[in-house]
Amino acid sequence: MLFRFAAVLAAGLSTPALANLLTYDPSLGTLPHAQGWTFDGTFNAPMSVSGGQLTYGPTTTGGTTHWAHNPTDALDFSTQTAFIQTEVRLTGAQFGNFSGFRRGGFSMFLEDDFGRWIIADFGDNAISLGNDNTRLGDPSAAFDLTTGFHVLRLEAGPTGGRLLVDGVEMLTLALGSGQSGGARGTWGEQTTLARATMTEVRGAMFIPAPGGAVVALAGVLAVGRRRR
Repeated sequence: MLFRFAAVLAAGLSTPALANLLTYDPSLGTLPHAQGWTFDGTFNAPMSVSGGQLTYGPTTTGGTTHWAHNPTDALDFSTQTAFIQTEVRLTGAQFGNFSGFRRGGFSMFLEDDFGRWIIADFGDNAISLGNDNTRLGDPSAAFDLTTGFHVLRLEAGPTGGRLLVDGVEMLTLALGSGQSGGARGTWGEQTTLARATMTEVRGAMFIPAPGGAVVALAGVLAVGRRRR
């Protein structure tokens, strides 16, 4: 598994900045909150782990179904680059303008200890970045996330935020400011305005690290994925 390989590699590096790396490996047969992630949602959507993947849904617009990790070490995007990464396939994931807000049925979010943040929203056929509450003027692009699994990586650091799909940079955006939740990385269905019929996840990881360490590990992840 790609994500298990990454966890072993990071442990072998014994780099203090990687001490807060957290991965989710569904091949272990357990849900994310059994592997150190905090279930941060308000709705326990039907979910199961089988065949090396987590499947959950349908989610609901009346609640959220997502997981979070809060690192113990300080995180500062003005000097550090962090990323959260998932490998997913979506079915019936909404995306669009809901009550004057852009939202998707799946999202990833990063925040540091100083309130800097970035979010990526996803639907069946669209990807986007956001740095404000409405997000209607923030960048988006068409992309089909229904026909196969794709590695989605959201980064935040001194140069801002960027979204990569299968290792290819797709969107960039300056970081937002003014959040108050503390350093964290989150993934899942995080909005009460959109939902997804089914979300399949083959792995997730959150890595707060100096930029060089992130680049090095990301390169190994790409190699590991091609050799699967």
